[in-house]
Amino acid sequence: MHYMKSYFSVPLDEGNDDFSFTVNDLLFVQNWNPFKKVEVPRYFTKKGLYTVPLSLENCDEGLQSFELVQPWHLVNKALIAKIESENYGHMISFKSIDLKISISNAKYEIIDLVNTTEETRHVFAVEVETRKVVVLALKDVCVIELFDTKNGYRVPSFLTHLGLYEPGLTLRQCKDVFPFLTQIDSGVLANVENIKQIEITPYGQVVHFYDSEYTTSIGKTMAKRFRGIVPIIETR
Repeated sequence: MHYMKSYFSVPLDEGNDDFSFTVNDLLFVQNWNPFKKVEVPRYFTKKGLYTVPLSLENCDEGLQSFELVQPWHLVNKALIAKIESENYGHMISFKSIDLKISISNAKYEIIDLVNTTEETRHVFAVEVETRKVVVLALKDVCVIELFDTKNGYRVPSFLTHLGLYEPGLTLRQCKDVFPFLTQIDSGVLANVENIKQIEITPYGQVVHFYDSEYTTSIGKTMAKRFRGIVPIIETR
C-alpha cells in the first residue's frame, strides 16, 4: 500500500534531516526550478518541503545503508557479496547482479559490512528503457550513479537486477504513480484527503490543509466541484 511506504526524498527546509515522507504526509505537489532549465517536483508535506534527489551527495547524505566507494559510485552495502583484491585494486561483487565496482583504498580500509541494515524506503522512479513509472524499493538497488537525462542535466540513477531507473521528474509521472493525486490548478496536484477547507477570496481560491500552514491555489471551476466534499468559506 502506498500509504504505508516511506519515500526517500531530499528535505529543503533548514534543520530538517529527515530524508523521507509518507503519502499520509503529502499535501500537494508543484513544479519547481532549482536551477536554470531544470524542472522537478517539489513536495509540500506535513513534515516540510521535499524534492527528488538531484546529486550523489543528496543520496550519500540521506542513505546510510549505502556507501560512496568512489566519487561516482554509491553502493548498497547490504547487497555486497564480497570485496576481492585484483591487479588494479579492490573490486566489489554483488549478490543480485553480475557486476563489479572498484572501491578506493581509503574506503576499503573503513567500510563496515557487518553492521549493515537493509534499506526500507522506496523511491518514485522511471525505468530508463521502457519509461514505465514505478515505486522502487531501495533495498533492491545495487548502485547509484549519475545519469544524463534527455533534458540535458544529470541526476542520480538506480541500478537493480531488473534494470536502470531514474527519479520521476514530472507531474505527469507523479500522477501515474500516485493516482489518488488530483489536479486542482495548473501545475498543482493535491492529496484531497488532506484538504481541510477551501477559502473563496476576492483575489482567488485558496486551499488549506490539515496539520499545516501551507496553502495553494485551486481553479474556480474545480473549487465548485468540492462543494459538499470539503468545507468552503467565503471571505471579503
